[in-house]
Formats: sequence, C-alpha cells, structure tokens
Amino acid sequence: MKKNILLLLLLVVGIVSAKADNITVNGTSRSYNVIVPKDLGENRPLLIFCHGYNQDANWMQFNEFKNDNVSMEAVCDTAKFICVFPNGIDRAWDTGGDRDINFIKAIIDKMATQHKIDRNRIYLGGFSMGGMLTYNAINKMHDIIAAFVSCSGPSVVTPNSKTRPIPLLHIQ
Repeated sequence: MKKNILLLLLLVVGIVSAKADNITVNGTSRSYNVIVPKDLGENRPLLIFCHGYNQDANWMQFNEFKNDNVSMEAVCDTAKFICVFPNGIDRAWDTGGDRDINFIKAIIDKMATQHKIDRNRIYLGGFSMGGMLTYNAINKMHDIIAAFVSCSGPSVVTPNSKTRPIPLLHIQ
C-alpha cells in the first residue's frame, strides 16, 4: 500500500509522466502506455516492449516491470529514456505480417516528433508472443531498431542473412 501511494505521489508531482495514449494506424485506433521522465532532454533512447498473448500494456508495465524494489518509471527517470508498452489487438500480435510492424513504426515516429528521441537508440523487445513479434521485426525493421530482445518468445521467422549483424538478446 505504501508503495502504491508513493508511486501515485511521484506521478502527481510530475517526477515521471506515465500515461495511456492512442494513435491511428491504417484506420485503426491503437493504444499504448508511455513513460516519459521529467526533464528528459533531446536525443534520448526509446524502448518499446510488447506484452505476451492475452496480456496488455498495463500488465507489462505494472506487473512484469515492477516489484517491491524497482519500477520501470524509476528506471526511466534515472536513465532518462522513454518506454512504451503497446497494446496488441485482442491482446495478441500479428507475428508474421505488417499490421503491428506499422503500429511500432507509427509509435517511433510519434515519439520522435513529440520527444525528439535518438533514432539511433531505439530498442524493441517483447515477452512470449511479444517476443515472437520482435523476431518478425528483425527482418522488417533491422534498419530502424538498434537492438532486439525476446523473452520466452520463440522465433517464428528466419532472420534474413542479408541484413546487418543483429544485436539480439534472447532469454528463454
């Protein structure tokens, strides 16, 4: 209870801005949670982390990325980077097509416009089905994403050997 009150107080006084937002992609309204530290500055990194099947952005942000000792909000504030937790359609991801690739690209463009992120330090990761989406993005976004991380998400595509060497952390 004390932890929740402290987090609420930190959000109210504006140390960390955490909010839900929407963006329209290919005619569909898509939602995501975004954490933006106060006094972020320009040319800061962006991390996009995708939930697993039947989960959502709130689950990732408030359960997977939070425990009794640390929260993603505190990490973002200390390290000065933006973190986005997107929501898949019907709590799932398009792990082989372009629907969610286009969503991620739209988020990147919006963060670049709103917060002047460093386009050379954009990172994409995901848990389970979100990790499968991350593997899909390796072939389709290797020129946009600096490094990838998949947690418990098996590869559903064969990485294209014609791309640059891909920094990838796979946690199984």
